[in-house]
Amino acid sequence: MSGRQHLEASLAKHSEEAAAWKSPMYSEFCTRMRDDVAAGGPTWRLLEPYAAEPADEYYELAPDVVRCELRLTIWPGGEERLLARGDVHLAPVEWLE
Repeated sequence: MSGRQHLEASLAKHSEEAAAWKSPMYSEFCTRMRDDVAAGGPTWRLLEPYAAEPADEYYELAPDVVRCELRLTIWPGGEERLLARGDVHLAPVEWLE
């Protein structure tokens, strides 16, 4: 498999994973990057030196990679309460208290 084919396959995989985690914008972004790599466009020219590297070396798309917290600050006094935890891929939110 050539470097270009490897990169196309990695981007296609990331697109599918993002769609499965209900991240349509990122899924479309990866699809367009894959198409641009296939066409030899600017994405290919930028990533060509790294195309044969395993994606796991530089990137992991998983629902727990980017965790988010919802916090409430109560004034006066500045007391802070953690209300919920989740991630950016819209997995179920863990509501606290």
